[in-house]
Amino acid sequence: MTNDDDDLTAEEWAEVCVVAARFDWIVTPPTKAADLLPKMLEINALQKLENEIMDAHGDWLASTRQYFEERGWPWTTEELNRRYQLGQWQ
Repeated sequence: MTNDDDDLTAEEWAEVCVVAARFDWIVTPPTKAADLLPKMLEINALQKLENEIMDAHGDWLASTRQYFEERGWPWTTEELNRRYQLGQWQ
């Protein structure tokens, strides 16, 4: 990489690449300093979306687990197998 004002420094490049590595199939890493902010905003938006999805998934798991437990159904495969071995689940 050349040392033009438009190019990213090694430190900037490393910082962006660490974050962008998880999204490299969606967000192409920037090569110029002018591209840094838009790419970081895009990555930030994707991280926020990822967090929202994980929160929603966690909420769904909690409510589903509660639903199973209220009905006395096994929640894990291990519990299902244990009950099956004891003849409690058929």
